[in-house]
Amino acid sequence: FLHISNLTKNKRIEIILHSFAEQFRNELSVSLAIGGDGSNRKNLENLAIDLNISEQVKFLGKLTRNQVKKEMAASHAFLLSSRFETFSVVLVEAMAMGLPSIATRCVGPESIITPETGQLVPPEDIDAFGMAMTTLIANQTTYSPESLREICTLRYGSESLSRQWLDIYTFAISNSRTRNE
Repeated sequence: FLHISNLTKNKRIEIILHSFAEQFRNELSVSLAIGGDGSNRKNLENLAIDLNISEQVKFLGKLTRNQVKKEMAASHAFLLSSRFETFSVVLVEAMAMGLPSIATRCVGPESIITPETGQLVPPEDIDAFGMAMTTLIANQTTYSPESLREICTLRYGSESLSRQWLDIYTFAISNSRTRNE
């Protein structure tokens, strides 16, 4: 599993750590990498120790774009546990890399995550987040990296976005003409 963000309280990374501990403590074949830095990093590192998962959790620190790409390529799933997100670019990046995601329903992820691309869980729900992680591992072959990349391209690729912007401008211009007539 992989999580990347600014390590601040709003990102609620402790939800990920608690969920991971409940489901995978002492299962050394399952690991969690956390990329990023921020004001909450030391607290999260201490929490991993307190939960007895520090051998399975690696804090990567601040990452360059190339390092993010490398970490995503080495992972099987992306996790996002924010309290609030508008549009989560990192979820789209994970999808572009062929990773399914588990995210909290916190406004932004609902427009990105579908049953074909991952799972949405209630915010602050450690049990639901953990069960989603377990389900994802059990159904790992359900998420084809090629399908995830294709879905990402169809929804967020340059042709799709250009068409969407063209539709918006066409609509705005036609409404402007209607009002002026």
